[in-house]
Amino acid sequence: MKIKEVDKKLVLKDGETGTIDIELPKEEITPKEKASPAKEEAKVMPSKEADKPAADKELKAEEKDETPIKEPVHRRKGNPEKTVVPGDKLSEIEDMSSKKKTKSADQKKKVHIPDEPEITHKHQPTNELYFDVIMIVSILLYLFSQTEGFEIFGRECTAGTVPYGVFMIISMISLCGPSLVFMKAGAKLLVHNETKRYIWKNRILRMAVLLLIFTIFYYISDLMGGRDDWDIWTFIGDLYCKERIVPLAYMYSFIGFLICLPFLRPMAQNMKNRDFIYLIIIGVILQTVMPEIDDKICEGRYIMNPAFNLNWLLTNSIFYPLVGYYLHHRVRREQIKKILPFAWLLTVLDMSMIIYNTYYHTTYIESVAIYMDYLYWVGILASISLFMTIKLIHTGHPHNETAKKVLASIAGCTLGVYLVFPAVLDRIKIFDDLEYMIFGNMTGPAKILPSLLWILIVYLISFIPVWLFRRIPFVKKTM
Repeated sequence: MKIKEVDKKLVLKDGETGTIDIELPKEEITPKEKASPAKEEAKVMPSKEADKPAADKELKAEEKDETPIKEPVHRRKGNPEKTVVPGDKLSEIEDMSSKKKTKSADQKKKVHIPDEPEITHKHQPTNELYFDVIMIVSILLYLFSQTEGFEIFGRECTAGTVPYGVFMIISMISLCGPSLVFMKAGAKLLVHNETKRYIWKNRILRMAVLLLIFTIFYYISDLMGGRDDWDIWTFIGDLYCKERIVPLAYMYSFIGFLICLPFLRPMAQNMKNRDFIYLIIIGVILQTVMPEIDDKICEGRYIMNPAFNLNWLLTNSIFYPLVGYYLHHRVRREQIKKILPFAWLLTVLDMSMIIYNTYYHTTYIESVAIYMDYLYWVGILASISLFMTIKLIHTGHPHNETAKKVLASIAGCTLGVYLVFPAVLDRIKIFDDLEYMIFGNMTGPAKILPSLLWILIVYLISFIPVWLFRRIPFVKKTM
């Protein structure tokens, strides 16, 4: 309501008092403006100037991360120091105190660095059927490399002929057996995020116990056969610095791979595809190109400075596990179809160069009947080509469940066969008589047939006891 202004001025001197009558005009109130006294009181709102201090207080409280607390509603009788706060305000106070406690606790915590890297690539299953096929193929290839069939190209074939090259290629492929095992191990073990305690307790210790048991077994066998003398310190020295039999050398390499798992795993999981390709290219250069330069161009007069030594990169415990991880988890089946012809072309070209080098060296030095130093140059390309070939054949289509169980049972005995077959190969001499009875005095390239039969016999004799021992639960976890 407005007060009607009066055009009169009231002048009061000091100490004087006076009154003035002011006429207030009557204003008409429309029906819409009519309201009950209660509603009029509800409409009365505090002025902006009155609310400003409260708003400033709330703003400062928000900056301090605190909730403003209004004056208590009333005080308890008999104890004026304690205040009673309404329920909603009490919950706000409790929430505020809990937030302060959580904040202080978080500040006291140390910065946590995760043990495992962030994996950005999707991993493939590690129980693929072709893994079992790789294990079976690898042990058969290794058995061939330990028999007389490995040397047929030099003993039974004329140098420079087609059989000479064909059987040399077979010998070169047989050297890929151990490499395939390490590639499969990398594809399977570099995915699991296992603790160092688990690796040492369940993997390294297991392999070390097997190595010790079979070293003792072969040492006792040599004592009984009169091939060695009893000396405990000689045995301990041999166990530390050299293998009792040649096949056990790969057990030492595999233990080295298991020790490297804690840093090989994050390395593999965080490497990009182009990094793996770079690794393979460097490996091929070091294994094939550099030796060829030293042998043919420098002719042994100049060799690479020994300080430039990257041979550690080509060890079984580093190179092949990383390549196996890459081929299984990063290279799809559709990509293998495109890559595989090119990979085999490079492998054949490398083999052709090795055949020429071996033929040249054998004819140049007449006293050398079998020269095998060049045969190891093709290991990387041949192993990669074999791995991709097996993966391409045994993936992309369903498999019979019975066949899967049979292959898994046979592949599970591979480690046991690997440890047992030297005893069968070196200490059972009955095959010489059996070979003469079946094949007679066979010579020439056909000599490969007795070697293949001998491989089958050795594998079966080694497989049967291992398969029976694996029926025991404790042995099954060990072998």
